[in-house]
Amino acid sequence: MEIKFTTRFVEVWHKRIHDIEFEYNTEPINALYCYLRELSYNLEFAKEILSQLDSNKLFDIDFSSSYWGVDITDDKFKIYSLMDENDTENQTTLTKHEFRTVIFEWIAFLKNPPNEGYEKLVSMN
Repeated sequence: MEIKFTTRFVEVWHKRIHDIEFEYNTEPINALYCYLRELSYNLEFAKEILSQLDSNKLFDIDFSSSYWGVDITDDKFKIYSLMDENDTENQTTLTKHEFRTVIFEWIAFLKNPPNEGYEKLVSMN
């Protein structure tokens, strides 16, 4: 799976924002997209997640956000809606490596201003 971090102009806000585009086969991406968008509003929490992943302290904090749950089983991270936990169609499951990669790259991307043409392609393999 590949994810493209990009920017887009939002008319109602009259400004350019960071955004995400997915290139995927059949894997649902709605939960991952929404989870990352929510993390963009709380970078300190995103950095704490990364710190816990790097120190392999997977159960010291809850990786869930306000609206998106993260369940960890073995090496798998399942992201799902806390509003509808039975909606399996829009859940996303990533390995620890994939989850860490996407969090790390999203934080790095958000550190730069959302200028037009600013993009980064992230391979999850």
